[in-house]
Amino acid sequence: MSQFTQSQRQAAKCLATTWETGSPRGKSGHLVVLADGGGITYGKLQTTENSGGLYLMLTKYRELNGIFAEALEPYREQLYRDKRSGEVGGTKNVLTKNKEFRALLQKAAAEDPLMSGFGQAQDQFFEEWFFAPALDICTHFGLTLPLSLAAVFDFCIQSGPGDQYNDGRARDRLQEWHNTYPGLEEEDATSDPTLREKAWSIYMLEQRHAFLGSGSHAWSRYRTKSMLEMMANDQWALEAPFTFTFFKQEFLKYPDKEITITEIDLAATYVT
Repeated sequence: MSQFTQSQRQAAKCLATTWETGSPRGKSGHLVVLADGGGITYGKLQTTENSGGLYLMLTKYRELNGIFAEALEPYREQLYRDKRSGEVGGTKNVLTKNKEFRALLQKAAAEDPLMSGFGQAQDQFFEEWFFAPALDICTHFGLTLPLSLAAVFDFCIQSGPGDQYNDGRARDRLQEWHNTYPGLEEEDATSDPTLREKAWSIYMLEQRHAFLGSGSHAWSRYRTKSMLEMMANDQWALEAPFTFTFFKQEFLKYPDKEITITEIDLAATYVT
């Protein structure tokens, strides 16, 4: 059984959808192509064409007999599959510029509840491939605070959960940073375990913030900076309603924005 309550899990998911689409409830039809090599990025939590994630999401949609599944099938077969799918085939960037495919993805999200609806294809896909591993990673490192979970889940979304889950580097990098973590001062070593978790989570997020700053995803440090401020403001519990700063100006050249996540937002986020 998860160490987190349903409300805590929902809050972590709301933060991730905010980082990915600007909305705590997510935007199921949100589709962009960024200059980061991912190809098409799509959905509430922005899975990508070139990670193999879009193939897996459309496979889930086909399993649910979505209205547009038949029309999407020729495109699905062209998409890149990574080792998670258990298959081989597809080509990276093959559909990145295909306007018909992109329009069909957005049409499915706009018109078919099986693509956009509560607990349906997108939610099931992200739960299985990203949130369940994030919960497991928290168990592995003994993390029990909701903001720690949010930081781990966001890491899984952005970098993939790790090789143990057949994709990505999140857990592996966390383990590397854990191995170099200096720990608390000796006088704090036997203190409240919550204090130890907070110190470890801050260290982990600082390492990730620095790592992002050294690569092509430097612009995405709005998410790590925002969560570091939340940690500094002792918002670990993520009890709704809570307000935080979405730091856009420094990294995206848009004005910073204050966002409040409410109980209504939590209720509109998928449940498992």
